[in-house]
Amino acid sequence: RSLSRIRGRWEATLWQVVENPFPGVRRALVIVGSDRRGTAYGLMGLSSRIGVSPWYWWADVPVARHPVLGIRVASPQVDSPAVRYRGFFINDEDWGLNPWAKYTFDTTLGNIGPKTYQKVFELLLRLRLNYIWPAMHACSTEFGSDPENYLLADQYGIVAGSSHCEPLLCNNVKWDEKVSGPWNYSLNADTIHAYWEQMVRARSSEEAVWTLGIRGIHDRAMETPPTDMPGKLELVSRVFRDQRALIDRYVTQRGGPGSECFVPYKEVLPSYDAGLKVPEDVT
Repeated sequence: RSLSRIRGRWEATLWQVVENPFPGVRRALVIVGSDRRGTAYGLMGLSSRIGVSPWYWWADVPVARHPVLGIRVASPQVDSPAVRYRGFFINDEDWGLNPWAKYTFDTTLGNIGPKTYQKVFELLLRLRLNYIWPAMHACSTEFGSDPENYLLADQYGIVAGSSHCEPLLCNNVKWDEKVSGPWNYSLNADTIHAYWEQMVRARSSEEAVWTLGIRGIHDRAMETPPTDMPGKLELVSRVFRDQRALIDRYVTQRGGPGSECFVPYKEVLPSYDAGLKVPEDVT
């Protein structure tokens, strides 16, 4: 009966004391999740209750010690988040995380990679978070270029997304215009589209939030022509159509609807204010 309270819900957790759950056990605290993160949050929550801070590793928070550990669950307890995606962006890693990983934590790789992300993903779960925009500056190894990064994210149940200047999880900081042509969809759509398609195909099986739109290299404005606002709106609308067609082909038709987001950041906001039509199912 209690399971009906979490069945089918997003990241819900049930705590319940069960009498005589199986032979040899008189009483047990049972923690059940409606999905894999719901289960993880329950177990991590138990860890926190007994004195292990989510920051035990990153901030060297001492683990509280108790001569006796006890927990009271008088009746079944159900918990679930009010916000579907919760996480953070590893931004400006040039000044902190990258040199620390390079010179201290992962000197073999010399960069932010799976060894570092494993600790980040554990922290996310301990904080009841589920979503990350990985490091994406030029100093960092591109997250999507190492399959071990996103396979590890999937193993931990972490939803990997990408920032406002990384459409379809593609970091364009390493884009070589001498080899691939300009990062300009009005002039070089076929090459850019092929790059997007390669990434969507490679990562179609993982749980992700696909960022839509297009800006310039790294954090610059979209390269134009066109220069007039109606022309810009038409170009971004075309980008939307082409990107969503890729998601539909490689993600939706294989595993069900994917999540998509659009970030009206910096010079993109005036386009949104001028009437850019963002599909209703895009965050």
